[in-house]
This record gives sequence, structure tokens and C-alpha cells, in this order.
Amino acid sequence: MRLILTFKTEHKKITNQYRSFLMSYFKAAYEKEYVEDFKDSYDGSNDPHPFSFAVYIKDLAHEDDNIITPLNEIKMVISSNDYTLINLLYNSLLLNRKKKMSIKPNNKIWLERLSLRHLEEIDKEEVKIKMLSPLLIRVRDASQNKDYYKTIEDEGYVNDLNFNLKFQSNLFKLNQENLEIIPLKTKKVVVPLMKVRYDATIGTFLLKGSKETINTLYKIGIGSRRSEGFGLFEIVKC
Repeated sequence: MRLILTFKTEHKKITNQYRSFLMSYFKAAYEKEYVEDFKDSYDGSNDPHPFSFAVYIKDLAHEDDNIITPLNEIKMVISSNDYTLINLLYNSLLLNRKKKMSIKPNNKIWLERLSLRHLEEIDKEEVKIKMLSPLLIRVRDASQNKDYYKTIEDEGYVNDLNFNLKFQSNLFKLNQENLEIIPLKTKKVVVPLMKVRYDATIGTFLLKGSKETINTLYKIGIGSRRSEGFGLFEIVKC
């Protein structure tokens, strides 16, 4: 299921850290209305979050560390296979709709409207997908005790991409039989988030696997930092 949110801003200029303030907005509403559920989601479990999200700003323009939003509007899609979570987010945001939050630079944002969208079940074992939010592939360097992120421009990307996909599938106890992802038409992008610039990949991929696994990944996204606005995709209908 997907939760569709439309935000409005007082002014056209917003910080390029929009993923951060959008996360703050829905997390604040969630915590306010459902304290215990919020704690279970963010404080009481080491399990990966079963959701991802994407952000769309029509005709945006970049200006230094800011973005110009011609329509004073930001659209956000939150997707999950956990219907309870989506309903809790929907109810908490509905109760806090129109509540304004200050954002940089000298601006305010509020939720204007929201709706729910049920996803069609995928009945194929091979689908073409298009990233709605950038795909992050994290690689752990044990010798340096740090993480870095690979893109389509890096050597060994496809192997690391598939390793990440199978690792994620294992975390969610998904069927890994014939699971594979192949880049089709992609490019590197750099995404600012919380004072870090992440190397990521956008574009289209071919995703293969069991119908059950593909449907779950369709709902929760793929790759790293999904709950921070990465890895959500749409099915490209042929």
C-alpha cells in the first residue's frame, strides 16, 4: 500500500535537505498520536524498517544549497507491505494536517492533502522497474571499519547490487530463488542528506525473482537507507 502526501510551502525556496524535514514531519505526527507504536518502530527494534519513500517536486530548480519549487508544492509517496504501519501514519498525519513546520531558509511547510493507493499484484517473475527515489548500494570496508556507496560508474557494481538485494531479502525472509537485478539505463546522482552527500544510482533495471518476492520488494523498496528516502521503484508496464 502507498500513502500519497501533498505538502505546500509558504515560499518557493526550500533547503535541498527536503528528505530530512519530510521525515521529521511524519515522524513527529506518528510519535504524537501513537507513542508506543512509534517507540516499537524506532526505539524498540533493530529490525529493518518495512517502508521506503520518494519525493517529487515538479519543475524544480537548484540554487546553491537550496531548491526552487515553482508551485510551492512537494509530493511524497510512502510505501510499505505493513498495512498497520501505513494506517497509523495515515491517521496520525490526518490528525495533524495543516500543521505548519518551520524549514530552512525562512520557510514553512504543511500537509495539504493525503490519500491511500492500493498496489496491483505483480504476476510476473521478471519485471522492468524505474527508480522513483535514488538507489543506494552500501559496501562495508571491514579493514577501515566504514561504509561507502557504489554507483553504476564503479567497478563491481552489479555484483554488489545483487549481494545487497539478496542480503535484504534474507533480512525479510524472502524467497531468493532466481533473484537477480540487472541495470538497463542508469546514471549516477549525488544526494545530500543530513550534511552527507551520498553517491546513488537512478534509472531502470530488470528485476527477476519469485512473484512473492517481487511484490514485497515493490512495496518496501530496495537497497540501503530505504526509510530515509531511497530505493522506491515503480513497475514499467510494457
